[in-house]
Amino acid sequence: LSNSRSSAGSRGGVAGEAKGAALVVKARASPSLNSTRLADLAALRGSEGGSSDAYCASYDRRFSERMVVVKSAKLLWCPLPKCATSSTYHGLSRALEDPSLIYQRCHGENCGVHLLSGATLLKAPLFLAKLCLDPEFLSVIVVRNPFDRLYAAYKSKVVGTKCWTTPGMCKDVQAMKKHNGLGQFAHVSFRHFVRLVAASEHEDMNTHWTPFSYHCHTSRSGTVERFHYDVVVKLEQGLEAAMRRVFHAVGLDPAAFPSARFNVAGQSGAALSAQVADNRGDTVEEQTPE
Repeated sequence: LSNSRSSAGSRGGVAGEAKGAALVVKARASPSLNSTRLADLAALRGSEGGSSDAYCASYDRRFSERMVVVKSAKLLWCPLPKCATSSTYHGLSRALEDPSLIYQRCHGENCGVHLLSGATLLKAPLFLAKLCLDPEFLSVIVVRNPFDRLYAAYKSKVVGTKCWTTPGMCKDVQAMKKHNGLGQFAHVSFRHFVRLVAASEHEDMNTHWTPFSYHCHTSRSGTVERFHYDVVVKLEQGLEAAMRRVFHAVGLDPAAFPSARFNVAGQSGAALSAQVADNRGDTVEEQTPE
């Protein structure tokens, strides 16, 4: 369902995993860069594409329109639904002292005062190329086991969907029922959900279960080139510690990142992760055709 389990990359070939957290840092260690760090950055970028100029020449084909730019921190972040997006927005809201970021997220060109969207930057390719060459920018992505992400999307977006409160999601649920030959009021099981996802094209999928690679260009596809992320955080292996290191590196208050993962609906990430662990065997069996 997703080729992103190992495809999220970095700009270089030298990886250092943060102790106690799955944080792979390939760029700066602090906001103030010295000549040694600048040289390291140039070498890391060059190892992937020959030179930073060559890499940046195709930056508009690598840069996702879903990218979020935190202007004051020079941070590039590609939000992946069901991969700590709510937690990260909460952290940015606290660090930037802007409560609106919790619910008014960066979509299209409506990103508020502190953020810019990739869709906006893609309209200015010369500026985008300069951004690529700026050694003070740091890019980060949070990834997750694709199965766990899919199950989390099912539990939070499909189960208990009410058409009068979430008409957009209701349309997806009705499509699942039709695809599986179910009645209008039938229960949609995880098996039914997976069958429709597996039969759908990426561009037709709901954003909450579209593959990583489609959202954030973690792999090459057609005219899209792979974006090499400086920092890859694995959600299951220490989100808080990893993201607080990222915040510190770009000059944001590390303590602003929440200590517990949660989503807008109020269900804690820890509780959902426990459900995934408890039900993994059952849900895998449920996917098997009768």
